[in-house]
Amino acid sequence: MTEGSDELAPEDPTPEQAALTRLMDTVAQLIRHPIERTGSGLDYVEAVMRTKEYFLGLISHGMDPAALTSTGVRTKLRNVLTDLARAKTSRERREDRYVAGDLVGISAEEAFLSDVPEILVEVAIRTLQVSIERDSTPQLKHPAGLVVRLYLELEHRIEIMTDEDWEIVRNFPDQRQFWRKDLADHLGRRPNFISDTTGAADSLMRLGIYLFIVLAPPQAAVVKHGVMNKLLDLVHKAGPLIPTDGRRLMQRAGELLAFARGRYPIPQAQLIESARALQNLAQATDEAIISALHNAEALYAVHVPHQHQHAPQFLCVERCSEHLPVEEG
Repeated sequence: MTEGSDELAPEDPTPEQAALTRLMDTVAQLIRHPIERTGSGLDYVEAVMRTKEYFLGLISHGMDPAALTSTGVRTKLRNVLTDLARAKTSRERREDRYVAGDLVGISAEEAFLSDVPEILVEVAIRTLQVSIERDSTPQLKHPAGLVVRLYLELEHRIEIMTDEDWEIVRNFPDQRQFWRKDLADHLGRRPNFISDTTGAADSLMRLGIYLFIVLAPPQAAVVKHGVMNKLLDLVHKAGPLIPTDGRRLMQRAGELLAFARGRYPIPQAQLIESARALQNLAQATDEAIISALHNAEALYAVHVPHQHQHAPQFLCVERCSEHLPVEEG
């Protein structure tokens, strides 16, 4: 500051501010790419500012910025962008529905599912992550986890690959178009191993949506890995809570889950045909098979967190009035 001047000399940045500046240099380099690839529609400047606020909050709560590797930044960054994009999509849909007047006369089922789409991807991906980590059925043993991560990122643009995964992909002649063949060659496996694994991943994602959204209470989808693990065990491990045939029917129902105009029905004809392979149900009537699944769903649903109703509320296979949440008002 010069003599006689009223201007104050700029203060030296605090260690936290300096660390944040260095961190944001990294974030600024990383953030544009995921926004463009996910097609989230987020404004770049808005996303940078919101991300800066997020990291500043972490630092103020004791996070050491110097300890954050680029991988850590990318992981936290993806979480921020996912939250921002989900909030933006949810807000836009609510505005569109009100403008279009679609809230008049909608069914209880439509009302129940009105906020589900934002979380579909999150639940599906977390189901796969849990399956990769599990040591019991259903699980995706190595190298299935590697296949699934490449499948999600290279074909579905869901950023999930690790730095180690990218090191493998960088050696492929064509990093995207022929990744299946290149990965099979890298693993020393036949190409059908890749297609079998991606097929299993698709089935697991459907199962996750069935167990953790469709059979969950209204607006209370299961997203915690630990809870997902326990519920997967409930459906796949022998125990006194759900009869064996009921558990197997639920496994088949989840893998058959359909997506139709905002609804998630189970194709009953396909389910019944699949159930015939179960020894105890080979001679059962169609009605008995659907009833057995319905009973198993109810036994399962009471163990889902936030299920406080005496008759649990969820979208059962029969869409019965006992379980279907009633539209408020």
